[in-house]
Amino acid sequence: MGLSFNISQSFMAIGIATISVDERCTAIETEMLLSMFKKLDLLPGLTEEEYDREWERVFYQTFDKIHREFPKKGIAMSPNQIEAVFDSIAQSLPVEHHEDLFRLAVAIALSDGLDDREVTTLVNLQQKLGLAPDIAQHVRSQFKEVEIG
Repeated sequence: MGLSFNISQSFMAIGIATISVDERCTAIETEMLLSMFKKLDLLPGLTEEEYDREWERVFYQTFDKIHREFPKKGIAMSPNQIEAVFDSIAQSLPVEHHEDLFRLAVAIALSDGLDDREVTTLVNLQQKLGLAPDIAQHVRSQFKEVEIG
């Protein structure tokens, strides 16, 4: 597995993988990804204009890394590829970021309506990140619409 990500790329990769689960990329999902990046302050110290440019740069940089590892047209990834991205991030990103990673994935999955594949993916991500059920439940409870695991 040749994937490695810095912190902002890890969050972006989780976002891209979560968007990919239902095999479609909607504007609301990408808007949620940008919104959560800002909410989680993943690119601190930038003006609004600089932030948007840097977010776009991180998006394309991360997408290119994933695309090089899994050459395929479009944003869709197979379940095995998504799992490989999750494994890479879970192994390399400090534990203190895991809850926020999960929060980002939940927000994106819910943004355009939750389907069964996204539920399965969120449960898998929770397990990969080693989140205790009470922590995952707390994150899920922040999004009243979500009913997973």
